[in-house]
Amino acid sequence: KELPYNAILTLETHKFNAENCDVPMMDEMEYSEDWCNRRTVKLLHVNTKNPEIADRINALIARKITGNKGGTGAIQKYVNEVKRNAGEMEDMAQEDVVCSVIDSSNLVLSYGIDRYYFAYGAAHGSSTFEAINFDLRTGNQILLSDLFYDEDIYALTKLAKSKFIN
Repeated sequence: KELPYNAILTLETHKFNAENCDVPMMDEMEYSEDWCNRRTVKLLHVNTKNPEIADRINALIARKITGNKGGTGAIQKYVNEVKRNAGEMEDMAQEDVVCSVIDSSNLVLSYGIDRYYFAYGAAHGSSTFEAINFDLRTGNQILLSDLFYDEDIYALTKLAKSKFIN
């Protein structure tokens, strides 16, 4: 279903889900009876008044999720890969990807990709979050280098490291 977000932006929610519970039993496995390889993507597909801009935005979102070029079809293919990956222990995993809008105006869209990955046999899962900012006039990603000079980025990186790492 399509949700109006602001004057030029609407979002469609799409859910892609695949699982493979046909996991072969291996000597190393202790609790495989309940294990299913699973991958879920909850996508917010972006629509704008200019379809070319929306296509550019959605293509980058798909690339960030899948690692490959393509639109919604690439996401479905990525999700369905889990059906084929059951024979090797290193391919056994459960992954959830949830997309969200962090903020938006008539000029900028801040889009979030939250990913949780749990590999079979791991002690715990792993979470990542990626924010992508888009110029809604062009559909291009807004990078730090678009906002700051190189020396400013260096200074900001140095400050962040001093506050968060040291």
